[in-house]
Amino acid sequence: MTTSEWKELMEEFLEGVEREFRSSTPTKTKFTLDAFRRRLNGAGVIRSRKRFERELDTFLKSEPFARAATERHLLKKIRSTVAAADAALNRALPLLAKYKVNRRGKAARFLN
Repeated sequence: MTTSEWKELMEEFLEGVEREFRSSTPTKTKFTLDAFRRRLNGAGVIRSRKRFERELDTFLKSEPFARAATERHLLKKIRSTVAAADAALNRALPLLAKYKVNRRGKAARFLN
């Protein structure tokens, strides 16, 4: 994954978690998440992606409001991903049914 792809992914993730915050979320939690966003735009974070990810993960797991918002955001992502995978599999089934599989589990030949 390139640096720009990673940065885009992290920005989208932080925005998604922030969208899931409730009105009762403590201001400290909101400010801390915003601090992670500001750090993401800094030059130093690119050299230490893993450190940034570990610190963000620790924060999201340690704050109950942040953990709940993260779970809500990821649940939405998981649902759409599973639905897309199911649709792709359903489109692929007719094509897969045309292949004869040998004993080793590999496609041996195409059947008409």
